[in-house]
Amino acid sequence: MAAAVSLANTKGGGLLLGVEDDGTVTGLHANHLNVSGIPSLIANKTNPAISVRGERCELQDQDS
Repeated sequence: MAAAVSLANTKGGGLLLGVEDDGTVTGLHANHLNVSGIPSLIANKTNPAISVRGERCELQDQDS
């Protein structure tokens, strides 16, 4: 939640899930592949409610 709030306190930005601090793409756990509930989760846990948009991106041709 802290990352979403910090982005709301500025001009916005992007929050990447499944990417480590060093840029390594680790991906999402199989139980978390459905990201459609993330906007409502963030709205329900912030006051005032933060409105976010979420989308899932799949990478192809990534180097190991």
